[in-house]
Amino acid sequence: MKEREKQIERLTWNTVALYGSIRGIIGSSLPEIPALEFSPEGEDDSG
Repeated sequence: MKEREKQIERLTWNTVALYGSIRGIIGSSLPEIPALEFSPEGEDDSG
């Protein structure tokens, strides 16, 4: 089960990285997807 958790974590980080790369290339015309926005550990956007 631990291996599966690592796979899911890698998939999540890779998805966020891909979204960030695409957003960097095409800019604000890509709709914002809050679940894929990176925020440094320890910070949250809940206000």
